Amino acid sequence: MITPNWLTSHLPKAECLVDSMRVRGVVAHEWVEALLLEQSGGPGRRRALTTRTLFVAIQLMVMEGEFYLNDVPELLGSLSPRNRVRLGLARTGPTVTERQVGYLYGIINNALRRNFTEDNLHHDERYADFDQLFSAISIAGA
Repeated sequence: MITPNWLTSHLPKAECLVDSMRVRGVVAHEWVEALLLEQSGGPGRRRALTTRTLFVAIQLMVMEGEFYLNDVPELLGSLSPRNRVRLGLARTGPTVTERQVGYLYGIINNALRRNFTEDNLHHDERYADFDQLFSAISIAGA
């Protein structure tokens, strides 16, 4: 069970793991944010949930042994005000919603799959972005 004390003690390791993930020589969450910016055509309204915060939340859940995307809002909501600010969330008030998590997951998924249907690309090129990110995630902390 994830408790506030467990979160406080494991948050630094989860952040370290997420910040060590690399895709094409760039920190993975920064690479994904750049990919999302490219896909959207330019900067828009700032999201309440960043890719880094989502990856840290997922890493925390994996460290605990369970990972359900719909549990991310509860996990982030149980962070102390100090740790919420540390992850770029509002110190108080409503935290991230299930809809926001689903939205970010969806746009990441769409951005990574943008070349899947390109018939003119070789198999490796078609799946390159997807493979790069998930390879980085799978070896973090190994």
